[in-house]
Amino acid sequence: RLMQVLSDRIGVEDFNKRVESLLRSDPIATARRDKGPHHSAGRKAHEFRMFTQRFAVLIDRKNAAIQDALVRLFLDTGADPGSPGKSPTAGASTAAAGQYTDIIKMQSTELQQLREQNEKLQEEVGVLRKVQVSEDTRMLVWRNEALNTHCAQLQQKVDDLTI
Repeated sequence: RLMQVLSDRIGVEDFNKRVESLLRSDPIATARRDKGPHHSAGRKAHEFRMFTQRFAVLIDRKNAAIQDALVRLFLDTGADPGSPGKSPTAGASTAAAGQYTDIIKMQSTELQQLREQNEKLQEEVGVLRKVQVSEDTRMLVWRNEALNTHCAQLQQKVDDLTI
């Protein structure tokens, strides 16, 4: 029944997009990071949080439960709508299962792309760190040489004054 309602009203793909949008929203992401209540004494008035961390955890758990229920429904209804003993809604469930499978494939592809992008960015960060360390080292060597030169000049002045 749930699959039929989802398929008829908004569609499984649209439902999953809306849930993903909610889970990625700034208030939920902030609540996941936040450890305090809505408005703790240490926070300023403009730092009000819409949701608590407990609420974000609850949303994550409910989403996981819904996704598990959807998978169980797909498995329970079977993939062949024309087989005897299947309910008339099995065709709709199969269509929804196809949509759900497409969503999973799309998310898997997106995840793979994000992982590749992350690897490239990590490599760039490593290169930039090496360049920064190299420049910092050059700057320190230059400063050291300048200080040694200045120290030698001061030492010469001291020697000249004492003679």
